Amino acid sequence: MEAPVGWVSPARRAVKKAVLPLLTWPTYQALRVVGFYRRPAEPPRARRTLVALYGGIGNVVLAGPMLRAVREGLPDSILHVWCESAPAAELCRAMARVDAVLVDGTDAVESDYDLFLANCVAPPLRASLLGLRSGAGLRVGEDQTRSHRGLLLNCPSWAGPEGHEVERNLAIAEAVGLEACQRVPFLDPRPEDHSAAMELLRDAGLADAPLVGLHPGSGPGQRFKRWGRCRFADLAERLCFERGLEVLVFGGPEEVALAEAVVGQAGCGHVLAGRLSLLQSAALIRRCRAFVSNDSGLMHISAAVGTPTVGIFGPTRPQKNRPYGHAHRVVAAGLPCQPCYDAEGRIRCRRRLPCLEAVEADHVLAAVDAVLGSAGAAERVESASAMG
Repeated sequence: MEAPVGWVSPARRAVKKAVLPLLTWPTYQALRVVGFYRRPAEPPRARRTLVALYGGIGNVVLAGPMLRAVREGLPDSILHVWCESAPAAELCRAMARVDAVLVDGTDAVESDYDLFLANCVAPPLRASLLGLRSGAGLRVGEDQTRSHRGLLLNCPSWAGPEGHEVERNLAIAEAVGLEACQRVPFLDPRPEDHSAAMELLRDAGLADAPLVGLHPGSGPGQRFKRWGRCRFADLAERLCFERGLEVLVFGGPEEVALAEAVVGQAGCGHVLAGRLSLLQSAALIRRCRAFVSNDSGLMHISAAVGTPTVGIFGPTRPQKNRPYGHAHRVVAAGLPCQPCYDAEGRIRCRRRLPCLEAVEADHVLAAVDAVLGSAGAAERVESASAMG
């Protein structure tokens, strides 16, 4: 007889918190005593390197500087990157010079690597097991769990759980002496992606129009990050009719209906959701004067292509996942309960999200004005800063 669905998650959490530490913590202490954990005195001379990038497309973008540090620090090493999804693999091919990109469930991981690195959001137990399977003698990653579930990573990194993902990822590369040559995520779409973006703009008569991008969606299963369709529609209407900008609404195939609803309610704008590949979207976002998004992968892509970005945050942590760089803004209500998103992917509120409901279109519009340098922006930014 199958266990009721409601029992599955609590049972899994109980195993993680109670049973696993009984095995992993004593083993970690024993390995520590015998000198299993070490940092090399100089950068390794790896012939073959495997970098495992866990998470969604946003996490992969934020690992870009780490990936580049590996590439620049080990120019003669064969560099392979392992990802959890095909969209993430598409981004990896555009971010750094890699020799091969492996996709979980599609490509087998061989056992002839010399160096293994996992990004900071990697589940520690899964990452340490993948590192062991890679055959690498030096396995680097971050393990912030008290039970030390990543005990098989023999060169642990620790940058603090509250740090930004970019800095935490770079600390992993620096643990083996690989210095960052560029600390800001950078994404350069291919020439064919730029051509496709320009063709779309010409067909829509927008080749010379001032553009602003919106992303009202979020990743699969993460609707709690969404500011709200009506709020985005209000913002789109004001950007069109008060600021004279052409609004482009982005999203994946599963967000087409949401984008159409925003444009329909605003009475202006252009639906691009579902019409472009990930890199084509990146090329088109690069042509926007500003980009407004929930905490999502497209928000990080926007910042990585150099577009001034406004990120709207509710339960999640801006200090960990804000758009990285100085040209961007975060809008958050600053309620005492923020942020409530935890390591298990849970939030405190289930239906109403006061932290997102407290953010008004005026606050977001003020942030857009700030990144655009519009007249009167300073006055509106002051009111937005009161929101936190």
